[in-house]
Amino acid sequence: MLKRDVEYCLKTADSWERFEKQLNGLGYTVDWTRMSVTAKGWERAVRLDGIGYPDDVLEKRLKANYYNPDFTMFVWNKYPPLKTKSVLLSKIARQLEFSIEHSHDAAEIWIDLMFLVLIRTFQAFKAAKDAVIMSVDLRHTIKDLQQLIYDHNFLREADIHTLPQLDRYIEDTETKIKELERERGLLRNKIRRETDPEVLADNRTQRSEITKNHIEPLRKNLKRAQKIKEKSPHLYDLLKDELQREAPFVKITRDGHVVMKDAPERGAR
Repeated sequence: MLKRDVEYCLKTADSWERFEKQLNGLGYTVDWTRMSVTAKGWERAVRLDGIGYPDDVLEKRLKANYYNPDFTMFVWNKYPPLKTKSVLLSKIARQLEFSIEHSHDAAEIWIDLMFLVLIRTFQAFKAAKDAVIMSVDLRHTIKDLQQLIYDHNFLREADIHTLPQLDRYIEDTETKIKELERERGLLRNKIRRETDPEVLADNRTQRSEITKNHIEPLRKNLKRAQKIKEKSPHLYDLLKDELQREAPFVKITRDGHVVMKDAPERGAR
């Protein structure tokens, strides 16, 4: 995603100043001494030459745009300047009736709806030409879109909506696994003592079926649920941060639509 952002900025810039401005618009800070970029929350900066953009390559790309007579007319129109103002997430959240402030306890957040908001936002972002997700970390999460879809489908099929429900699902699944393991252990003891070949084969078949048809699927679901629980607080924080970034630019029209503050309302002259 960082390489994608740098590439976009290079296509829209014909000077070092404009290149930096475009990167700033995407939430990055540039250190020209080290030729690196960083973003809020990152533990360390990333050197541009380390991802394939040494200074001589950047200089060559910028000069090519500067001396290209068609740059302003064609390239600039094809790749418009990145906007620092965007209400993409706010629009999706309102459409799905999701409010980051609907509960004082983050544990009661409807996580299935939160995943759906993320999915719809990322899908809209990929399709939009003039929208920018302000948070660098949230924008980079788009690489996990298919995984988010998979997680949301899992939550929906398991009828899980909140973190407490997810906790109960994890606890119930662990209990079922323990019960099945105990049942399998009893069969294992029978197998050790059994001398009748037919009964022995039947016990082994039962043990194999318990493992393959019951324990393994439950373990797979348990692992999925635990991963969702682990990532949910971080995703919630990313959503909250992005909505706070959008808040200064958001207004609600008389007919209940979310627009940017400088946009005219529907029906307004």
